[in-house]
Parts: sequence; C-alpha cells; structure tokens
Amino acid sequence: MRRREALAAIAALGTWSGFAGVRAQPAKPARIAALFNGTQAVEKPTLEAFMRGLREHDYVDGRNVVLDLRYGEGRVDRLPAIVGELIARRPDVVLLQGSQAIWAGKRATSTIPIVMVSVADPAGQGLIKSLAKPGGNITGLAILTEADVAKRLELLREVFPQAATFGYLTNLSNPAMPAIWRQMEVSAKKMGVAVRLYDATSADTLDAGLAKAAEQRPAALLVEADVLLSTSRRKIVKFCLQHKLPSMWASPLAAGDGGLMSYGANFTEHWTKSVAYVERILRGARPAELPVEQPALFQLLINQQTARALGVTFPRSILNRADRIIE
Repeated sequence: MRRREALAAIAALGTWSGFAGVRAQPAKPARIAALFNGTQAVEKPTLEAFMRGLREHDYVDGRNVVLDLRYGEGRVDRLPAIVGELIARRPDVVLLQGSQAIWAGKRATSTIPIVMVSVADPAGQGLIKSLAKPGGNITGLAILTEADVAKRLELLREVFPQAATFGYLTNLSNPAMPAIWRQMEVSAKKMGVAVRLYDATSADTLDAGLAKAAEQRPAALLVEADVLLSTSRRKIVKFCLQHKLPSMWASPLAAGDGGLMSYGANFTEHWTKSVAYVERILRGARPAELPVEQPALFQLLINQQTARALGVTFPRSILNRADRIIE
C-alpha cells in the first residue's frame, strides 16, 4: 500500500510539475500603442528615444511586445480619430503626447491605461486629480510650461536688453495654453516689456501669424510647446531665418534645426522615460496610483551659427550657462 501511495505521489508530482511548466511559459506579448503627433520624418528623434527606452527595459517588438505606432502628421484635428482607432484595438497600454491627444484618450476610454508624454499642467486642465495621485487611468510625465515660459522670457530679455516688444506664438485652442498665456502676460508686465500674441490654431492661421510677426518685427519670437507648432518647427525656423527674426523655443530639437535658442525640458527623452511607466503598468501597477513625474533638468541650448546669421551677440552670462552651444 505504501508503495502504491508513493508511486501515486510521484505521478501526481510529475503531473503538477508539468502543469507548473505550462504556467511558467511566457505570456502572450503585451500590446503597446503609441501616437507620435508629427510626420514620421519629424518624429524620428522621438521614435528613436522611445525604442531606446524599450531596449533598456528588454522589450523587443514581436517577441515580448507588439507595437502599434501611428503618426498624426501634425493634424491636430485628426488626433481624436487616430486615438479612437488605437483604443478600439484594445492595447494593454497607450502612450500619447500633448493635451489634445490626452483629452481624446480620456474621452475614448476610462479603463485602458494611458501614459502621457510631456503634457503641460495635467492637473490644472482636469486630466488627472493631482500629480501625486492621478486617479483614473492616466499617468506619465508632465512639463512645467508656466514656469518655463517666464524663464524663456527672462533669457530673451538678457540677450536683448533694449527690446521693448517680444512676440509669442502659441495655440490657444490647446487646453493648456490659455493659462500659460496669462502667465506670460504677468511675467512680461513685471519685466516692463510688451508681448504680442500670435495665435495659431491651424496651418492657415500659423502662416498668418508668422506673416504678422514678420510685419510687426518684435525683437524675438517665443514659440510655445504645442503639437501644431512643434511638428511645424522646421517650417517656422526657416521662416524666422528668412525674415531675420530671432526665435526662442521650448523644444531643444528646434535649436538643432536652426532656432536661435531653446530652454526647457528634453521632451524627446520623455519618450525614453515613458517606458518605465509602461513596464510598471504591465506588471500590474494601477495608473491611478503612479505619481506623475515632473522634469528635474532644464537645458539651455544656443545656436551660434544662427546667431551669426542674424547678427546676434550673446552676452557672456548666457554663454556660460548654456548646456550646449551649437557651432
């Protein structure tokens, strides 16, 4: 009897071991969706940053994850439809950048986790409850645009101390931008300078705003971090160079493309950092309980080649603070 019991136990153990072996097999690949707001060519640096983040966390497309990547082509009006298509495919997590895309995601689902990349004041907009405890299905990385815009104005004032007027190119249809524009007005008043608003909500109004700026000739043009403006950065940079109009940007990519200066967080690297949120969510963390990260590092980039073309001389105080000087 004892022998039969022992054999039965061994058989049961073998059966359990086989079952455990089946359970230990890798789960099916996770589905990760991501929307890049510009064209594939414009978004090449951000795609590379995202892929670098995936490699750092040992994610390989087709092996342990399946990627569904889309490009908005700079068409803000198409973002809700594209986001809706991504959500309809039921990914395990979706990455979206910018207020318009995040709002589209929020309206499309309350259950699928959304990782936001570089979104201005998400709590103030009502996208989340708070930075510490987002609530709901949205978390990720925020940007401090209200503080940044004041700093960019201060830097321009240092480069152009005699300037009376600066221009501000933004998109007030972006839910984050009205509050940032109000902050710009407050900062400008404290500094004793005027700021002219150029509101670009579409490709047509962008062209009109640039033409008006070229006609009115502010000392320099501040360009805000918005989907339409960021994805049109090469066009804007080219226009500013043609019209001898110095430009200050939120995006460091613009300085590399020929903008005079940029100051702010490295939005491209946010795509790399975003994968850490993806991994935690795939491991079972709830977006509602994952604090939103704010940038700790701000970079000042200067393009000396553009400065020479525009006849701009940077004071030594600015050059000494630059994180990178493009020659």
